[in-house]
Amino acid sequence: MITTLLAACGGGAAQSSAPAPAAKPASPVKAMLPSPTASQHEPPPASATAPAPEPLQSLPLRITLTASKTELTPEEAKALMLSFEVTNIGTRPVHAGLEKSILLVNGRPHNGYAETLQDIKDDKWDSLAPGETARFHYRFSARGAVKIGEYSFVLQVGTTFSEPLVVRVVP
Repeated sequence: MITTLLAACGGGAAQSSAPAPAAKPASPVKAMLPSPTASQHEPPPASATAPAPEPLQSLPLRITLTASKTELTPEEAKALMLSFEVTNIGTRPVHAGLEKSILLVNGRPHNGYAETLQDIKDDKWDSLAPGETARFHYRFSARGAVKIGEYSFVLQVGTTFSEPLVVRVVP
């Protein structure tokens, strides 16, 4: 049974650079449609409407997520270090949107990840050349006990997802 690491995880610390192992192709996923507004008959006044969310982009990226160990004790899991590698596999430079990437743990966004990314933003994230790779690291900081079980980590960049990295927490 997969348990949720999210309850135990707080903010993290991230670092840029250092190579990661060979990557696997990522799989595209459909973007979610916005939900309808409460009133279908009369639109709210212009001042009350929020700006429309930016659409998720489908980019030619290969995303790899790794960890130095995939089987950890609960104590080791409290400071799990993840490494990310995002490569432009297209023929033109792209703005990868890494600053808006989402770290999913068992399918749910991890709190604290987005704030940490702001501390490590690299200029190449704005224009990743063909064949170029952006690398960065993220350290989890668990607030409480980490439960025994399997945890699936996935990095989402636009509509591209990494292959799941499964980490087992064992007694």
